[in-house]
Amino acid sequence: MINQKQKYNNEDENLIVGSFRKLGITASSAVLVAVSGGMDSVALLHMFVNSGIKTGIAHVNFNLRGEESDGDEAFVKALADKYSLPFYCQYFNTEEFAKQQSISIQMAARLLRYRWFEKISAQYKWDFIATAHHLDDQIETFFINLLRGTGIGGLKGIAAKSGVFIRPLIDTPLSTIEEYVKIHNLSFREDSSNISNDYLRNRIRHQLIPVFDELQPSFRKIMAGNLELLTETESFFHNEINKLKSEIIIQHDSRLELSISKLVQTGFPGLLLYEILKEYGFTTDQIQFILQSVDAQPGKLFYSSSHRLVKDREVFILQSLSETGVSDSEFIIEEGMAEIFAPLHLEFQIQRMDTDFQIIADPNKAFLDFDTLVFPLKIRQWKQGDRIKPFGMKGQMKISDFFTANKFSIADKERTWLLTDAHDRIVWILGYRIANQNRIKSITQTAFVITISGSK
Repeated sequence: MINQKQKYNNEDENLIVGSFRKLGITASSAVLVAVSGGMDSVALLHMFVNSGIKTGIAHVNFNLRGEESDGDEAFVKALADKYSLPFYCQYFNTEEFAKQQSISIQMAARLLRYRWFEKISAQYKWDFIATAHHLDDQIETFFINLLRGTGIGGLKGIAAKSGVFIRPLIDTPLSTIEEYVKIHNLSFREDSSNISNDYLRNRIRHQLIPVFDELQPSFRKIMAGNLELLTETESFFHNEINKLKSEIIIQHDSRLELSISKLVQTGFPGLLLYEILKEYGFTTDQIQFILQSVDAQPGKLFYSSSHRLVKDREVFILQSLSETGVSDSEFIIEEGMAEIFAPLHLEFQIQRMDTDFQIIADPNKAFLDFDTLVFPLKIRQWKQGDRIKPFGMKGQMKISDFFTANKFSIADKERTWLLTDAHDRIVWILGYRIANQNRIKSITQTAFVITISGSK
């Protein structure tokens, strides 16, 4: 009589061998397994150890959870000793790297992890790097990208193989991994950050997906089929998009020109603009404004954090900011401009001070004395030493002190922009406070009104 464990082992063996074959793993392969200490990676490591394939362990300590992170490292090191496997460990100051790169902690951890994995795999001659992504990860990523509006590229499944990276469990539901761990009595570490609903992924995992499970018991199986279909659709879609791009884009030495007439003739210019411009940092909102400018007069300017797009008579001209002489962290406002689209969508109006003029208490509006402004104005982020004499306060104040007084988090500081004049004097902390010298006074004749359109 075959007991549950024997039956499960046979099924596991067939599943694992089949997955390995699809990924190109052979008996002579050398596989480095990324092990965090969590259930998924511990299960994957156990599968490789039992397969007899040459296996090593790579672990990253991101220094994000203090003693808990150190405990994870000690646990994984003990696994390496238990199985007599090569062990590689790397420490990163993830928060500092995220701040330097102006990216999220999650993105910083991903970049650091994958760069290091590639480095050690090449250095120590590992054929593959295996990560423990599973079907539930795929489904969560689908909903994250759906909510962020990443287009069809973000809705496809996570690739089972990408270069040296392999994901043997990518089609395996979490419930199967949980059963595997239970049957084999495997110990693992619990990550406290997985419990908190502060992260979007966790809210999707704990609050959204259970609703779908209740509505459709076969939800995961159906989603697996959907993701496979979306992956094939995305491949076909991009083949066709690339054909159209080659007809629309003209490459010059330091710029791209996009034929407006050919864009329009496709019948879906918005889609083409999105596919062309998203890799240059333009947002979906900006692309809508660019699309609306098709019939407008030449000269409209649109900025991303790295590029400038100019509406000319017959083409859109795309150049990097370094080629245009504009800093990638500074955005110029020339006198007479009606609006800019980066780093925020700002609209500008010049209004005569008459009896109908009203100043509205709105953090997304700045009412300034036009005659006190020295153009060109500039939008930039704060730097150490910046000072402002805030409206309604006596004396100057460091921007850093303003942040502290208003209890700004690090993320708040990174999201905050400053408006300065041609002499780099601060005119407005966008969304918060204007400078006293630029306020509307009783003798003001002309007002310069700036409006932040949409959210900051």
